[in-house]
Amino acid sequence: NGRSLHIIVDDSGDFVYTAGLPGQLYRVPVFPTFADAIAIAVTGSDTDITHIVFTPSDGAFYTSSDAGGQGSFGSIVFSGNLSTAVTTRLMANLGAAHSMVYDALTGLLVLAGHTDVVQIDPAQPSNIVATLDVGARLGIAVQLDAVTLDGQGRMLISSNLGEVVLVDYSTSLSDVSQARFVGAQFLANNLD
Repeated sequence: NGRSLHIIVDDSGDFVYTAGLPGQLYRVPVFPTFADAIAIAVTGSDTDITHIVFTPSDGAFYTSSDAGGQGSFGSIVFSGNLSTAVTTRLMANLGAAHSMVYDALTGLLVLAGHTDVVQIDPAQPSNIVATLDVGARLGIAVQLDAVTLDGQGRMLISSNLGEVVLVDYSTSLSDVSQARFVGAQFLANNLD
């Protein structure tokens, strides 16, 4: 759709990847200098991508969803000098299939979208390790969007409804459903 909404830096630090909601996946050279975006020809289960993440040893993964977060999660394999990619859907209709990060502290993928935070082991990516329904835990409406981690067992997630959500899972690293604290603070309408 021509919009860049989520970005991820590759392991080399030389490129960022970005896509729409969902949309065309692009690779953008950023080091040593910025250059024009390069469209990646994506084939396979899902061709419109929302977010991708690279893991140290289990390859790359993608999400494909609209702003509501309900969508697909799977693996993505790049080839042809990173100009082509093939997706393999591992889960469909997953509420958290929107934003995604690799948690170096646990070795798990953390996905956030809709009202859910999900942890997935990239070595066994067809299985969900744990799920936290943030909306139910807080008793408020949320539409989770971008997630980031502090590396110490806490995550911050923006909600498109205006909240910033804090999840402290430091005492239950591999089971976010047992987070010791989940809180939200309204910040601004249409937060992204």
